[in-house]
Amino acid sequence: FICAQIAAASGLVTLVSGTSLTCVDGEISVDELCNVSGLDLSTSELTSIDGLSYATSLAELHLDTLSFDGEATSSLDLSELVGLPLTTLTLDNTNIVIDATILGNIPATNLLTLSLQNLSVPADTDFSGFESLEELNVSNNTAFTIASSDVFPSSLLSLDISGCTSITELSSVPTDLMSLSIEGLSISDISLLSDFTALEILNANSIGLTDWDLFSIAGLSLLTTLSLSGNSLTDISLLYQLSSLVTLDVTSNKLCNVNN
Repeated sequence: FICAQIAAASGLVTLVSGTSLTCVDGEISVDELCNVSGLDLSTSELTSIDGLSYATSLAELHLDTLSFDGEATSSLDLSELVGLPLTTLTLDNTNIVIDATILGNIPATNLLTLSLQNLSVPADTDFSGFESLEELNVSNNTAFTIASSDVFPSSLLSLDISGCTSITELSSVPTDLMSLSIEGLSISDISLLSDFTALEILNANSIGLTDWDLFSIAGLSLLTTLSLSGNSLTDISLLYQLSSLVTLDVTSNKLCNVNN
């Protein structure tokens, strides 16, 4: 009876499917762990993730909002993840300093979704090694900047950089994205949005948009979902050109004209 010490307290460890594994004295049977495909350890008081390497079928892992036994988690060793067939990994709101070592321990081969919200992702972090990545969320990392579009893999379809207040221009963001969130940014040249012709989803809440800026959005003919709340819009009649649009949010603006 081999056990994996991946939790600090007795109780239940939640599977992504909604079922649970029994955790006794911080240990889970490897016989149970090796067949798990989805695991949610969010908000756990982890001592470590030692033993997680036994989860050889693990595709989805959530390690959000960890307290790491009440202390900062900057020393959390992710090397246990090397070799796992992960397609989804979230590390949101966890006090981990993201560096080359941390990224190197995240298995990149099959990873499709990576979420690193509200961490310490530094400027010009390079994600290009995640060659299968389709969805990346690095929102609310205030130091994060983008050196060039080359720091992202060509497979990327969705990017969330909301709240990354050090980003002030879009010229380094890949223009072939299908989904982009730039909420809360101070973009110097909004006109560059017109280059993102593959976009189906755009979140441009609270970025200081005026009516004139809608000329750069009105030509994005594939948009189905558009969020423009919290801006300075008075006239949105230009948006009638968006024939594919299904959902539009213009709350908290100063609208006077919604003709067409």
